[in-house]
Amino acid sequence: MDLDQMATLSSEVYVLANDSITPFAYNDLVLQYQDEFVRLEDFYIDSLGTYYGAYYGLGIIKIEKDGTHQVIRDTNTNDGIMLYQVEDYTLYSFTRMLEEQYLPQGTIQVSSFQDDTLFSLYTKQLPVTDDFLINGFSLGARYQVLNVRDHLLLFKDGHVDTTIPGFSFLNTAAFTPKGEMLLGFSVQTGAYYYPSVAAFKAGKGFHFLAGYSISEIIEDRAGGWWVGTLDDGIFYIAQPEVRVYKEQAGLMSNHVKTITPIDSTHLAIGLRNGAIYQLSDGTPTLSQHTEKRLYDLLYDPVSGRLWRSGITKEGATQISLTKSRDKITMRKEQSFVLGARKLKKSMDGKTIYGCNNGFKGFFTVEEQKEQYYFANVPNSSGWTTAIQDDFDGNLWIGRNDGLYQYANEQLQFMDLGYPNPQTRVEAIHLLADSTLVIGTKGEGIIFWKAGQYTQLKKEHGLAANEVEVIQVAGQDRIWVGTLEGISKVQCSNDTLFDVVSFNNRHGLISNEVNDIVELGNQLWVATTQGLSRLSKEVAPDSLTFPPIIDEVLVNNERVSDLNDLTHQANNLQISFKSLDYCQNSAITYRYRLNGAPNWQRTSSTSVNLLALNPNAYTFEVQAQNRSGSWSASSQLEFRIGAPFWQHAWFWITVAGVLLSFVFQWINRKNKALQQQLQTDQEMNQLRQQALQAQMNPHFIFNCLNAIQGFIADGDSVSSTRYLSKFSNLIRTVLHISNLPQISLEQELSMLEQYLELEQMRFGGQLRYQFLVDEHLDQLDTYLPPLLVQPIVENSIIHGFSETQADYLIQLKFEQAAEQIKITITDNGSGFPLEPTPFPTKHQPFGLHVIQRRLQLMHSAYTMETTNRTTPSGKIKGAQVTLSFEPILIP
Repeated sequence: MDLDQMATLSSEVYVLANDSITPFAYNDLVLQYQDEFVRLEDFYIDSLGTYYGAYYGLGIIKIEKDGTHQVIRDTNTNDGIMLYQVEDYTLYSFTRMLEEQYLPQGTIQVSSFQDDTLFSLYTKQLPVTDDFLINGFSLGARYQVLNVRDHLLLFKDGHVDTTIPGFSFLNTAAFTPKGEMLLGFSVQTGAYYYPSVAAFKAGKGFHFLAGYSISEIIEDRAGGWWVGTLDDGIFYIAQPEVRVYKEQAGLMSNHVKTITPIDSTHLAIGLRNGAIYQLSDGTPTLSQHTEKRLYDLLYDPVSGRLWRSGITKEGATQISLTKSRDKITMRKEQSFVLGARKLKKSMDGKTIYGCNNGFKGFFTVEEQKEQYYFANVPNSSGWTTAIQDDFDGNLWIGRNDGLYQYANEQLQFMDLGYPNPQTRVEAIHLLADSTLVIGTKGEGIIFWKAGQYTQLKKEHGLAANEVEVIQVAGQDRIWVGTLEGISKVQCSNDTLFDVVSFNNRHGLISNEVNDIVELGNQLWVATTQGLSRLSKEVAPDSLTFPPIIDEVLVNNERVSDLNDLTHQANNLQISFKSLDYCQNSAITYRYRLNGAPNWQRTSSTSVNLLALNPNAYTFEVQAQNRSGSWSASSQLEFRIGAPFWQHAWFWITVAGVLLSFVFQWINRKNKALQQQLQTDQEMNQLRQQALQAQMNPHFIFNCLNAIQGFIADGDSVSSTRYLSKFSNLIRTVLHISNLPQISLEQELSMLEQYLELEQMRFGGQLRYQFLVDEHLDQLDTYLPPLLVQPIVENSIIHGFSETQADYLIQLKFEQAAEQIKITITDNGSGFPLEPTPFPTKHQPFGLHVIQRRLQLMHSAYTMETTNRTTPSGKIKGAQVTLSFEPILIP
């Protein structure tokens, strides 16, 4: 029966096609006979579409595609079994009788119906039992197996080949593609495995899943077995050829430290706790348990003796024989302290080499007339981890700090040229062609011969770079045990190697390997979790299973359309699974976006893609099988749209707005430039007016008149002095009038020159005072030029009277917060009480110029003009106060 056809308990047949299950077109026709049969046992649809159904108690119902049918019965007997051959398939039909009437006197008759002729195949008297069950299964074109009462009948080419008693309630039977035989039984009998028909006939099978009622066993494409049970679901056996020995199989402990072959079928197994087992025919038998801890076993096939090294229960470290038929004398040097760990037989078989514990070097054991002499090798102290002799009699020593050679009673460090030669050497072997095989703890395997080396590491296929053990099985095959599984290294020549690695995904009970032995066609691996037996023919597994993408979350929510995501929906969680049951869910995946050159690896079944940029994406994910091959990609396409500001219409709008702003900015800039030009023109005019106020003709005339008066009076000294000061003032004014700003020091200097001239002109009637705030920095405080002098001049011209005996002008400069405050006071006639329409007395034109200049500085300022009065209200002078921010010089 094919997997795309099935039957129900009501004997109705259904067909699976195009992902749909549909009922068989002639179920109603079959059910017309339902009173004549108990159940449908089996059915087959041949290549022409003809249906053959085997019904318990009725026979075979044959239905053509057009509905024409016939019932094929066993007319010769009512108490037998009928075989009906259809193409390469055999159907079984059983006589319908009550249980108490079935097969009276225990007679069994098997008939065959071929070419419309029924003939007997087998008749036998069987014991009558209480077990009432008859079942049969086709095992290909040549073999059929029947279970009648408590007997198994194997038919070959239509004839009984073998009868095996003691088996009841057969529920299923199958052949694997390799010719292996699988039988499953009900009533909690379990299942049996036979590697061949010959093994079945010889009764050499393997019983598994004892205590379970088996309903079905099938083998998948990966070679694994799916076992259905009636009481506890489905079991999956990924590696049927693998056998595991641990505590459940009778060992005292799971930690298997060492194994050594006794002969072609027997092994000695050493556990870490000191127990030693003999293994034969798949059954471990305890040999002895004397040590507290066992390190190594070494079997000598010449003498038939098994050596062991370990720690006794009393705490002493020793090397000894597990059993000896002869009386053997064990002697050692008086100064020798034994600390045996690893044991190695010399190539000539005469000497046993041993690595001591800790830093005690290594030792030798030699036999002479049934006496064994132990001797520590001179000058060998150090942490020794491996030892191997070569054809020239040299000893190669593996130590904690690299490889050494022992010759002439001296140890010499050997740098063979490979990287990091100080790396610990854990194992050494010599091939027949003198190639030295070196296992390191970090640099993988080194092959060295005639000064040349070849290195194998994890990137070359080795299971790991940290090697634990090496076993040579011939010149061209080497087994390497690591902490991450084992590797089979096949040597083609000195530089070409084929490496296949496998681990617990391939059937190893643990990846932490302690020892390896190849025995016949089997590979025995000692691990920290038990002993594994595998086939030595390990080939890369080419069967891969592409992952299934089963869920996609966008911002933690499911969405219906992945091709129209917004720019904010840019956080995706993609979940996937690969149905690779051989790896027991320990599957490695790799993924990438948009064909990126570098894949990202993960052991998780989901990937988070965060903050993705707007784009169209193709997500690829692959699964790795147990041999390291990658599956085909499973793909998911999605698209994240761009935000509105990344669309063309948005940038066209933005460009239009920017152009509008630029146009307005240019327009404002032009207006500002025009306004600035107007301001500059006005500033120049005001500066010119200030200069005119400073150098007005009246002032110049007064100065020249004063000089003339000094000359007329014959006062040449005063006239010369006055003329000198006048010329200095003229130069200063002309200089600073061209500057945009001057320092306070320059302003004070110019004011002092001006007041000195006025004081000389008026004699002792005019006095002046400068009051400067000590917090003002006269050098770094800047103000517009010719700002204060017009106020002082107006005070002298309009406030001073020639009849006034004492005229005082006071100039005060002080710091007021962020501003400079200038106060000019006098004791003259003051400002007029009502303004006049023209710049007459105390309505000076210079004050208006000063006020406008301060406005054009674009800074906060104040300008106040007041009269100073006595308590009675009489004017006693004028006061002008200026406050403004000083000019900042970068």
